[in-house]
Amino acid sequence: GRLLFERPFAPVRAIVDCREQREESPCFGLRGTMVEWVESAADAQLRFEAELEFVQCLANPHYLNSLGQRGLFKDPAFLGYIEYLQYWRQQEYAKFLTYPSCLYFLELLQNPKFRDMVCREDYTEFV
Repeated sequence: GRLLFERPFAPVRAIVDCREQREESPCFGLRGTMVEWVESAADAQLRFEAELEFVQCLANPHYLNSLGQRGLFKDPAFLGYIEYLQYWRQQEYAKFLTYPSCLYFLELLQNPKFRDMVCREDYTEFV
């Protein structure tokens, strides 16, 4: 496939604790062991594209409202994902964005008061 970026999006390399069993886990069925998991270049490309698309969706206040209405702003895992996505604010990644205003909202999502406010329809219309 065609690469969207000039510098390779680094594949993830991690040690995975297999005590927690989930079907999407790279070590599903390997109870109680630690395994090394290395993301392929193709998977890194797909992750880059998915994260790029998601971050750009944050430029839409109605999308933010829908995330809040579904309770995602109370989910620690989702908030951790928002924190992780802050790397898009670095110039080497931001240059791929079509809607750079999404970075402003990405930053605002770290503020609990903004997350509470954007769940309200009247505030969403105001934004």
